Amino acid sequence: MAAAYFRSALISALFLVLHLSQGQGPSIDFYVDNFDEDFLVLADYGGEQLLVEDTLHKIAEGHYQLREHELADGPYILASLAQRKYFDYILDTLDTSVEIRADWNNLPSRKIVGSPQNQAFLDYVAVLDRDNREIQKINELISAQGEDSPVALTSESKIKKIKEEQDRYASQMIEQWDGKYLATVVRSQKPIEYPEQEGLSEDEQIIFNYSHRLKHYFDHVKDEPRYFRSRYFKNMVKKYVKEYTVSNPDSVFKSMKYVLDMVESEKDVFHHYLVSWINEYTQSNRMNDERVWVYLTQEYIEPNRAEEIISEEQYAQMVKKANVHANSFNGVTGKDLRMPTLDLEETIALDLEADPEKYYVLSDTKSLYERTDSITVLFFWKASCGHCQTAFPVLVDLQRKYGELGLGVFAINVGSYKKYKEAAKFIVENQGQDIDHFVDPHYSSKYAEKYAVSQTPGIFILDRDKKILFNRMGASQLEQFVKNAMEAQGINVE
Repeated sequence: MAAAYFRSALISALFLVLHLSQGQGPSIDFYVDNFDEDFLVLADYGGEQLLVEDTLHKIAEGHYQLREHELADGPYILASLAQRKYFDYILDTLDTSVEIRADWNNLPSRKIVGSPQNQAFLDYVAVLDRDNREIQKINELISAQGEDSPVALTSESKIKKIKEEQDRYASQMIEQWDGKYLATVVRSQKPIEYPEQEGLSEDEQIIFNYSHRLKHYFDHVKDEPRYFRSRYFKNMVKKYVKEYTVSNPDSVFKSMKYVLDMVESEKDVFHHYLVSWINEYTQSNRMNDERVWVYLTQEYIEPNRAEEIISEEQYAQMVKKANVHANSFNGVTGKDLRMPTLDLEETIALDLEADPEKYYVLSDTKSLYERTDSITVLFFWKASCGHCQTAFPVLVDLQRKYGELGLGVFAINVGSYKKYKEAAKFIVENQGQDIDHFVDPHYSSKYAEKYAVSQTPGIFILDRDKKILFNRMGASQLEQFVKNAMEAQGINVE
């Protein structure tokens, strides 16, 4: 079960998990026109995945019913899975018998009897829709007449009055439904207030507002676990992580950690976000994105905060993989590599027909740590790799241009030892003899575990002390990164 969960956890259009329950709760009778399916589902959300909690079965034409259940208070949707169409429903255990009447083609006009909280929610949504339509009309008029027109000046006061009325109405709703889920929904719609900071420039105020928003974005809902299972919350999380967070790995992880720590008590929600984010960033090709899934693994998987959803085997694999990748982050001192060089001429001269067991000739053994280059490009490659074939001439050119300025290349062929002759020919044909070429036919250096080499090419730029400055860039980016690294070391490359 756990393995299947991890294999299928990438976010897609719809995830369904069936939760079975029995017992007694508020009965629901749904009378609907223009709908003729066999059932409707009552569902909530665990992140992006839809959790089917129960079913309303068809008992007569246009009549669907739910009787015995032990569902908790909070947000649900009544949905047709076939049509992917739904409407919001708040389950309130103080209700005893609820009747919903609707036209499936006009769900916003539905009527609810026996559930004051649901009817109040419908009224609230109707008021917001009405006011927002009015504001849209006013803005269209301003756009047509011009922002400096007399209409615009009077329209601004109209918009202000509408919003003030909305605020009063929202405050009344929060007070009336205090302690109920509806109060949290209304509070969640309140905009974040940004306090003015004296003495800040405009740019400094923008930076302050950015930090303030990230810190207080969930203030109205963070203490309401029921809200975490709503479609509103999943939209909030998407905005928070994807839009409001600066897209560098440390910032992204910090925002994800905030969300995960907040929702950890709601296991379905917690597990979904953790798994989907690990999977997303494991598959990303963007530079440094691996930091995100490594941080998530080390923060939540390694300390067994998600032990319910992974097997012991998965746990061992994920932790090992994360720790290996952590060794090759930018800013980390790279591990030493000691291996023999490939004798290009002797290897090319081998007659494999005469001696089919002799595939290569080795030369001096050297160490990465022994090199004194100001900048070292560590290049993991193999001759059969198309992207390696593209990157190789770039490396040769960089060695020629910047070698005298302190650039060195430490090229490691990671292909099969039976292909070393092919690699040697490629090197000579592409005039790469001035580069040191290393091989490890017995894998004694454990290079893949030291630098997380799982695919080729793998390119790292190291400083004199072998600290990793940049990693996993493409051939088209390589020269610019080399120049940046050399200039950072005080080397003028112009």
